[in-house]
Amino acid sequence: MIEFDSLKHRLPIYDIAKGLGMIFVIIGHICSLKQDSIALFIEGLCNLFHLPLFFFIAGIFLREDSNIVLYIEKRSKSLMKPYYIYGVICFLIVFVVQRDFILERFMQYLLGERMTFTGALWFLPVMFSSSIIGSCIIKLRLNYQIGLIAIFLLICDILFRNKIMLPLNLDASMYFVPFLILGHYWGGHNQRHNYNLLVLSVCLLIILGIRCYYAKYNIICNLYLSEIGILPLTFVASLCGIYSCFYLSHYIQRSCERKGKLGYKVLHFIGVNSLLILIIHQKFCIHIIQNVISFEFNYILLFILFIFTVIFSCIGAVVIKKYLNFTI
Repeated sequence: MIEFDSLKHRLPIYDIAKGLGMIFVIIGHICSLKQDSIALFIEGLCNLFHLPLFFFIAGIFLREDSNIVLYIEKRSKSLMKPYYIYGVICFLIVFVVQRDFILERFMQYLLGERMTFTGALWFLPVMFSSSIIGSCIIKLRLNYQIGLIAIFLLICDILFRNKIMLPLNLDASMYFVPFLILGHYWGGHNQRHNYNLLVLSVCLLIILGIRCYYAKYNIICNLYLSEIGILPLTFVASLCGIYSCFYLSHYIQRSCERKGKLGYKVLHFIGVNSLLILIIHQKFCIHIIQNVISFEFNYILLFILFIFTVIFSCIGAVVIKKYLNFTI
Protein backbone atom coordinates (compact mmCIF):
# COMPACT_ATOMS: atom_id res chain seq x y z
CA MET A 1 0.00 0.00 0.00
CA ILE A 2 3.05 2.23 0.14
CA GLU A 3 5.94 2.54 -2.27
CA PHE A 4 9.15 0.75 -1.35
CA ASP A 5 12.81 1.30 -2.10
CA SER A 6 13.81 -2.33 -2.11
CA LEU A 7 13.72 -4.44 -5.24
CA LYS A 8 11.84 -7.03 -3.19
CA HIS A 9 8.65 -5.14 -3.98
CA ARG A 10 8.98 -6.42 -7.57
CA LEU A 11 8.16 -9.95 -6.37
CA PRO A 12 4.61 -10.54 -7.67
CA ILE A 13 3.49 -12.45 -4.58
CA TYR A 14 3.46 -9.26 -2.50
CA ASP A 15 1.36 -7.37 -5.05
CA ILE A 16 -1.01 -10.34 -5.32
CA ALA A 17 -1.30 -10.45 -1.52
CA LYS A 18 -2.05 -6.70 -1.40
CA GLY A 19 -4.59 -7.21 -4.18
CA LEU A 20 -6.32 -9.93 -2.15
CA GLY A 21 -6.23 -7.68 0.90
CA MET A 22 -7.98 -4.89 -1.00
CA ILE A 23 -10.60 -7.33 -2.29
CA PHE A 24 -11.36 -8.36 1.29
CA VAL A 25 -11.49 -4.69 2.35
CA ILE A 26 -14.05 -3.98 -0.38
CA ILE A 27 -16.06 -7.11 0.49
CA GLY A 28 -16.14 -6.09 4.15
CA HIS A 29 -17.34 -2.56 3.36
CA ILE A 30 -20.01 -3.81 0.96
CA CYS A 31 -21.30 -6.41 3.42
CA SER A 32 -21.75 -3.63 5.98
CA LEU A 33 -24.60 -2.32 3.79
CA LYS A 34 -26.73 -5.39 4.57
CA GLN A 35 -27.23 -5.99 8.26
CA ASP A 36 -28.18 -9.67 8.36
CA SER A 37 -26.35 -12.57 9.99
CA ILE A 38 -24.55 -13.78 6.85
CA ALA A 39 -23.32 -10.34 5.77
CA LEU A 40 -22.26 -9.48 9.31
CA PHE A 41 -20.39 -12.79 9.58
CA ILE A 42 -18.49 -12.12 6.33
CA GLU A 43 -17.73 -8.54 7.33
CA GLY A 44 -16.45 -9.64 10.72
CA LEU A 45 -14.35 -12.38 9.13
CA CYS A 46 -12.66 -9.88 6.79
CA ASN A 47 -12.08 -7.46 9.67
CA LEU A 48 -9.99 -10.05 11.47
CA PHE A 49 -7.13 -10.01 8.99
CA HIS A 50 -7.40 -7.69 5.97
CA LEU A 51 -5.74 -4.63 7.56
CA PRO A 52 -3.04 -6.54 9.49
CA LEU A 53 -2.08 -8.08 6.14
CA PHE A 54 -1.03 -4.68 4.75
CA PHE A 55 1.09 -3.91 7.79
CA PHE A 56 2.72 -7.32 7.63
CA ILE A 57 3.64 -6.72 3.98
CA ALA A 58 4.88 -3.19 4.77
CA GLY A 59 7.09 -4.67 7.50
CA ILE A 60 8.82 -6.90 4.96
CA PHE A 61 10.37 -3.79 3.43
CA LEU A 62 11.46 -2.02 6.61
CA ARG A 63 15.23 -1.53 6.66
CA GLU A 64 17.29 -1.45 9.83
CA ASP A 65 19.87 0.87 8.26
CA SER A 66 17.36 3.47 7.02
CA ASN A 67 17.77 7.12 7.96
CA ILE A 68 14.79 7.88 10.18
CA VAL A 69 14.55 11.56 9.14
CA LEU A 70 14.54 10.72 5.43
CA TYR A 71 12.11 7.88 6.09
CA ILE A 72 9.65 10.20 7.85
CA GLU A 73 9.93 12.66 4.97
CA LYS A 74 9.19 9.97 2.40
CA ARG A 75 6.28 8.47 4.33
CA SER A 76 4.85 11.96 4.80
CA LYS A 77 4.80 12.46 1.04
CA SER A 78 3.45 9.02 0.16
CA LEU A 79 0.83 8.73 2.92
CA MET A 80 -0.01 12.04 4.58
CA LYS A 81 -0.05 14.12 1.39
CA PRO A 82 -2.86 12.06 -0.22
CA TYR A 83 -4.59 11.87 3.17
CA TYR A 84 -4.92 15.65 3.38
CA ILE A 85 -5.58 16.27 -0.32
CA TYR A 86 -8.37 13.71 -0.70
CA GLY A 87 -9.71 14.46 2.77
CA VAL A 88 -10.22 18.09 1.80
CA ILE A 89 -12.04 16.88 -1.32
CA CYS A 90 -14.34 14.81 0.91
CA PHE A 91 -15.02 17.86 3.07
CA LEU A 92 -15.83 19.95 -0.01
CA ILE A 93 -18.26 17.29 -1.24
CA VAL A 94 -20.01 17.21 2.14
CA PHE A 95 -20.18 21.00 2.20
CA VAL A 96 -21.57 21.29 -1.36
CA VAL A 97 -24.09 18.45 -1.05
CA GLN A 98 -25.19 18.85 2.56
CA ARG A 99 -24.18 22.46 3.26
CA ASP A 100 -22.57 21.09 6.38
CA PHE A 101 -19.20 22.22 7.68
CA ILE A 102 -18.21 21.90 11.31
CA LEU A 103 -14.84 23.35 12.29
CA GLU A 104 -14.43 20.89 15.15
CA ARG A 105 -14.72 17.91 12.79
CA PHE A 106 -12.24 19.51 10.39
CA MET A 107 -9.73 19.96 13.20
CA GLN A 108 -10.23 16.32 14.21
CA TYR A 109 -9.54 15.33 10.62
CA LEU A 110 -6.34 17.36 10.54
CA LEU A 111 -5.19 15.38 13.58
CA GLY A 112 -5.81 12.14 11.69
CA GLU A 113 -8.82 10.94 13.67
CA ARG A 114 -11.36 8.46 12.29
CA MET A 115 -14.35 10.07 10.56
CA THR A 116 -17.25 8.58 8.61
CA PHE A 117 -17.35 11.02 5.71
CA THR A 118 -13.67 10.64 4.82
CA GLY A 119 -14.14 6.92 4.20
CA ALA A 120 -11.12 4.66 4.44
CA LEU A 121 -8.65 7.56 4.56
CA TRP A 122 -8.24 6.99 8.31
CA PHE A 123 -5.98 4.08 7.39
CA LEU A 124 -3.25 6.36 5.99
CA PRO A 125 -2.29 8.07 9.29
CA VAL A 126 -2.28 4.63 10.91
CA MET A 127 0.16 3.32 8.33
CA PHE A 128 2.23 6.49 8.67
CA SER A 129 2.56 6.38 12.46
CA SER A 130 2.98 2.59 12.53
CA SER A 131 5.73 2.69 9.90
CA ILE A 132 7.67 5.35 11.79
CA ILE A 133 7.37 3.47 15.09
CA GLY A 134 8.23 0.16 13.43
CA SER A 135 11.30 1.57 11.68
CA CYS A 136 12.59 2.78 15.06
CA ILE A 137 11.87 -0.49 16.88
CA ILE A 138 13.70 -2.75 14.42
CA LYS A 139 16.91 -0.83 15.19
CA LEU A 140 16.76 -2.11 18.79
CA ARG A 141 17.94 -5.42 20.22
CA LEU A 142 15.54 -8.34 19.82
CA ASN A 143 14.62 -8.59 23.52
CA TYR A 144 13.68 -4.89 23.54
CA GLN A 145 11.55 -5.44 20.44
CA ILE A 146 9.66 -8.29 22.09
CA GLY A 147 9.11 -6.23 25.22
CA LEU A 148 7.82 -3.24 23.26
CA ILE A 149 5.45 -5.43 21.24
CA ALA A 150 3.96 -6.81 24.48
CA ILE A 151 3.64 -3.29 25.91
CA PHE A 152 2.00 -1.97 22.73
CA LEU A 153 -0.59 -4.76 22.72
CA LEU A 154 -1.35 -4.16 26.38
CA ILE A 155 -1.78 -0.41 25.82
CA CYS A 156 -3.88 -1.11 22.73
CA ASP A 157 -6.22 -3.34 24.72
CA ILE A 158 -6.64 -0.66 27.41
CA LEU A 159 -7.27 2.11 24.87
CA PHE A 160 -9.81 0.11 22.89
CA ARG A 161 -11.67 -1.09 25.96
CA ASN A 162 -12.09 2.53 27.06
CA LYS A 163 -12.79 3.81 23.51
CA ILE A 164 -9.86 6.23 23.69
CA MET A 165 -8.79 7.53 20.25
CA LEU A 166 -5.41 9.23 19.84
CA PRO A 167 -4.14 11.65 17.15
CA LEU A 168 -2.89 9.96 13.97
CA ASN A 169 -4.87 6.93 15.16
CA LEU A 170 -1.98 5.92 17.41
CA ASP A 171 -4.41 3.73 19.37
CA ALA A 172 -4.84 1.54 16.28
CA SER A 173 -1.12 1.72 15.52
CA MET A 174 -0.43 -0.02 18.83
CA TYR A 175 -2.15 -3.09 17.39
CA PHE A 176 -0.59 -2.91 13.92
CA VAL A 177 3.07 -2.27 14.83
CA PRO A 178 3.64 -5.91 15.93
CA PHE A 179 2.58 -7.07 12.45
CA LEU A 180 5.15 -4.72 10.92
CA ILE A 181 7.86 -6.24 13.10
CA LEU A 182 6.77 -9.80 12.33
CA GLY A 183 6.66 -8.99 8.62
CA HIS A 184 10.17 -7.59 8.85
CA TYR A 185 11.51 -10.88 10.21
CA TRP A 186 9.41 -12.97 7.83
CA GLY A 187 10.87 -11.16 4.84
CA GLY A 188 14.38 -10.83 6.23
CA HIS A 189 15.20 -14.45 6.92
CA ASN A 190 14.04 -16.12 3.74
CA GLN A 191 12.32 -14.81 0.64
CA ARG A 192 11.33 -18.27 -0.60
CA HIS A 193 8.95 -19.64 1.98
CA ASN A 194 7.38 -23.07 1.75
CA TYR A 195 3.60 -22.90 2.04
CA ASN A 196 2.07 -26.00 3.58
CA LEU A 197 -1.49 -27.16 2.88
CA LEU A 198 -1.82 -28.67 6.35
CA VAL A 199 -0.80 -25.37 7.96
CA LEU A 200 -3.31 -23.59 5.74
CA SER A 201 -6.07 -25.96 6.85
CA VAL A 202 -5.26 -25.37 10.51
CA CYS A 203 -5.18 -21.59 9.96
CA LEU A 204 -8.57 -21.63 8.24
CA LEU A 205 -10.08 -23.72 11.03
CA ILE A 206 -8.70 -21.35 13.66
CA ILE A 207 -9.90 -18.16 12.01
CA LEU A 208 -13.34 -19.62 11.28
CA GLY A 209 -13.57 -20.96 14.82
CA ILE A 210 -12.72 -17.57 16.31
CA ARG A 211 -15.19 -15.82 13.99
CA CYS A 212 -17.95 -18.30 14.98
CA TYR A 213 -17.16 -17.72 18.65
CA TYR A 214 -17.37 -13.96 18.16
CA ALA A 215 -20.66 -14.34 16.29
CA LYS A 216 -22.18 -16.54 18.99
CA TYR A 217 -21.42 -14.07 21.78
CA ASN A 218 -21.87 -10.89 19.70
CA ILE A 219 -18.22 -9.89 20.04
CA ILE A 220 -17.27 -7.17 17.55
CA CYS A 221 -13.91 -6.77 15.85
CA ASN A 222 -13.77 -3.47 13.97
CA LEU A 223 -10.78 -1.24 14.58
CA TYR A 224 -12.52 1.73 12.97
CA LEU A 225 -15.08 1.54 15.79
CA SER A 226 -12.37 0.89 18.41
CA GLU A 227 -13.57 -2.70 18.81
CA ILE A 228 -10.75 -5.24 19.04
CA GLY A 229 -12.72 -8.25 20.27
CA ILE A 230 -10.68 -10.46 22.58
CA LEU A 231 -7.18 -9.23 21.73
CA PRO A 232 -5.22 -12.54 21.95
CA LEU A 233 -7.84 -14.32 19.82
CA THR A 234 -8.02 -11.48 17.31
CA PHE A 235 -4.22 -11.39 17.04
CA VAL A 236 -4.04 -15.14 16.37
CA ALA A 237 -6.86 -14.89 13.83
CA SER A 238 -5.00 -12.05 12.09
CA LEU A 239 -1.85 -14.16 11.79
CA CYS A 240 -3.86 -17.10 10.45
CA GLY A 241 -5.56 -14.86 7.89
CA ILE A 242 -2.21 -13.43 6.80
CA TYR A 243 -0.75 -16.88 6.24
CA SER A 244 -3.86 -17.94 4.31
CA CYS A 245 -3.59 -14.89 2.03
CA PHE A 246 0.08 -15.57 1.36
CA TYR A 247 -0.68 -19.22 0.60
CA LEU A 248 -3.42 -18.20 -1.85
CA SER A 249 -1.16 -15.53 -3.39
CA HIS A 250 1.60 -18.09 -3.88
CA TYR A 251 -0.87 -20.49 -5.52
CA ILE A 252 -2.27 -17.78 -7.82
CA GLN A 253 1.21 -16.67 -8.81
CA ARG A 254 2.37 -20.18 -9.69
CA SER A 255 -0.86 -21.12 -11.46
CA CYS A 256 -1.62 -17.99 -13.44
CA GLU A 257 1.50 -15.87 -13.92
CA ARG A 258 2.85 -17.65 -16.98
CA LYS A 259 -0.60 -18.10 -18.53
CA GLY A 260 -1.40 -14.41 -18.04
CA LYS A 261 -4.91 -15.07 -16.77
CA LEU A 262 -7.24 -12.14 -16.21
CA GLY A 263 -7.71 -12.83 -12.48
CA TYR A 264 -3.96 -12.68 -11.91
CA LYS A 265 -3.63 -9.44 -13.87
CA VAL A 266 -6.52 -7.81 -12.00
CA LEU A 267 -5.19 -8.81 -8.57
CA HIS A 268 -1.70 -7.66 -9.49
CA PHE A 269 -3.05 -4.30 -10.72
CA ILE A 270 -5.11 -3.84 -7.56
CA GLY A 271 -2.09 -4.68 -5.42
CA VAL A 272 0.20 -2.24 -7.22
CA ASN A 273 -2.45 0.50 -6.98
CA SER A 274 -3.84 -0.44 -3.57
CA LEU A 275 -3.33 3.06 -2.12
CA LEU A 276 -5.47 4.69 -4.83
CA ILE A 277 -8.13 1.98 -4.71
CA LEU A 278 -8.29 2.35 -0.93
CA ILE A 279 -8.93 6.09 -1.38
CA ILE A 280 -11.51 5.68 -4.15
CA HIS A 281 -13.55 2.59 -3.36
CA GLN A 282 -15.47 3.56 -0.23
CA LYS A 283 -16.12 7.30 -0.36
CA PHE A 284 -16.35 7.71 -4.12
CA CYS A 285 -18.07 4.41 -4.97
CA ILE A 286 -19.89 2.67 -2.13
CA HIS A 287 -21.11 5.80 -0.31
CA ILE A 288 -22.40 7.38 -3.53
CA ILE A 289 -24.31 4.24 -4.51
CA GLN A 290 -25.64 3.92 -0.96
CA ASN A 291 -27.06 7.45 -1.14
CA VAL A 292 -28.52 6.94 -4.62
CA ILE A 293 -30.24 3.59 -3.92
CA SER A 294 -33.01 4.01 -1.37
CA PHE A 295 -34.29 0.42 -1.23
CA GLU A 296 -32.84 -2.50 0.70
CA PHE A 297 -29.80 -4.26 -0.69
CA ASN A 298 -30.07 -7.95 -1.56
CA TYR A 299 -27.14 -10.23 -2.35
CA ILE A 300 -27.49 -9.81 -6.11
CA LEU A 301 -27.22 -6.04 -5.70
CA LEU A 302 -24.27 -6.45 -3.35
CA PHE A 303 -22.46 -8.58 -5.93
CA ILE A 304 -23.17 -6.05 -8.68
CA LEU A 305 -21.97 -3.27 -6.37
CA PHE A 306 -18.79 -5.25 -5.68
CA ILE A 307 -18.04 -5.64 -9.41
CA PHE A 308 -18.86 -1.98 -10.06
CA THR A 309 -16.65 -0.83 -7.17
CA VAL A 310 -13.66 -2.88 -8.33
CA ILE A 311 -14.00 -1.69 -11.96
CA PHE A 312 -14.66 1.97 -11.08
CA SER A 313 -11.81 2.01 -8.55
CA CYS A 314 -9.37 0.54 -11.08
CA ILE A 315 -10.42 3.08 -13.72
CA GLY A 316 -10.13 5.85 -11.15
CA ALA A 317 -6.63 4.68 -10.25
CA VAL A 318 -5.57 4.85 -13.90
CA VAL A 319 -7.03 8.34 -14.31
CA ILE A 320 -5.39 9.66 -11.13
CA LYS A 321 -1.98 8.22 -12.05
CA LYS A 322 -2.21 9.74 -15.52
CA TYR A 323 -3.70 13.15 -14.82
CA LEU A 324 -3.46 13.75 -11.04
CA ASN A 325 -0.21 12.05 -10.18
CA PHE A 326 0.84 15.10 -8.14
CA THR A 327 -1.79 14.19 -5.52
CA ILE A 328 -0.15 10.90 -4.56
